[in-house]
Amino acid sequence: MLFSVDAGIRLLHRNRYANHIPSAPLKILYDYGAFLDQKQGGVTRIMNEIIRREIQRNSVECQVYAGFHKNTGLHEIACEFPNNVHEFLLPQSIAKQRVFLPINNALFVQFAKRFAPDICHYTFFKTPKVPVKTKTVVTIHDLIFEIFLKTDNQVNERRDALSKVDGIICVSNNTKNDLLKFYDVGNKPILVAYHGNDLNSSRAVPPDVDVPYLLYVGNRGSLYKNFELVLKAFAKSDMLKPLSLVCFGGRPFDKTEWRTILKAGLANRVFHRSGSDDTLAGFYQNAIALIYPSRYEGFGLPPIEAMACRCPVLASNAAPMPEIIGNAALFFDPNSEDDLLNAISILLHQPEVRKSLIDNGLERTRFFSWDKTALLIHQFYQNLLES
Repeated sequence: MLFSVDAGIRLLHRNRYANHIPSAPLKILYDYGAFLDQKQGGVTRIMNEIIRREIQRNSVECQVYAGFHKNTGLHEIACEFPNNVHEFLLPQSIAKQRVFLPINNALFVQFAKRFAPDICHYTFFKTPKVPVKTKTVVTIHDLIFEIFLKTDNQVNERRDALSKVDGIICVSNNTKNDLLKFYDVGNKPILVAYHGNDLNSSRAVPPDVDVPYLLYVGNRGSLYKNFELVLKAFAKSDMLKPLSLVCFGGRPFDKTEWRTILKAGLANRVFHRSGSDDTLAGFYQNAIALIYPSRYEGFGLPPIEAMACRCPVLASNAAPMPEIIGNAALFFDPNSEDDLLNAISILLHQPEVRKSLIDNGLERTRFFSWDKTALLIHQFYQNLLES
């Protein structure tokens, strides 16, 4: 059974149990999986947005059992809601999965037995034991490993999780299609729930780069991120010589990247920056454009953030970018430096196109809301209990 966003909205007014009015609070439990894996990152950011809203929902008794972990975002929620989040924040240097996963698993199983949740939403692909009557859910963010690596420990864990859970959430229709291509999930219900955006441009911090720049946001190391295309385009084009490239987030440039940058003659024009969301918003606001060259994503949050900050977007035409961005970007072939350069040229020399991208982007961002996403997921939980 498949649920789209529209189908989810039609379900929003259904009661938890048709024959039980008023119903007891919905008991929801989130596990430790993602929080020991990520200090910061896309998966935990999504889960934290959902968790914060479930904790504050009147009809819910929400608990997070993260155990020993390293996620700073969850720790902030724990400080705000200490009765709902059970956690101990570890220093990054000692947060080793091989040590703390078995400890967390044992503690979680005992907690789940006492709490007896209606729903357990696994935050990643570990599936610690829960009571028999508990319905379980997992989110599929992308199928990158299946598409590009074919085999990996995460693939095995994902396969195992999909065989056990009662419901599945996908972050885009493209991710849902990929899921059904690689896995037989039978008639398990699937909800497509897009990411939201909470980057607040009103608190933007002015960037510490005082030259005109194009912006790249996120990790660069994986081949599918396609960062090398951007470097090649910069090295190739005389048109871009007055411009710099700012790479925000991800790790600092490693030796391999620096060799590539030096070989391309870009040492004085390529910068790495990192920082808070307010710092990122400042870089979006002042950029000529965001370049998003990925060959594949599960969703792709930076274009949505950029549009909310009035930053034009130049994006690869690979899936799912057209699905997510709509008419609010100039798209280019992720395998063509010339196609990327042509898109940049259009943006630089046609001010009416730039204005159109900004206007369309602001309109498009209204479609993405964490409140809407959380409400759809909450209703999905309820629907699982009714099935």
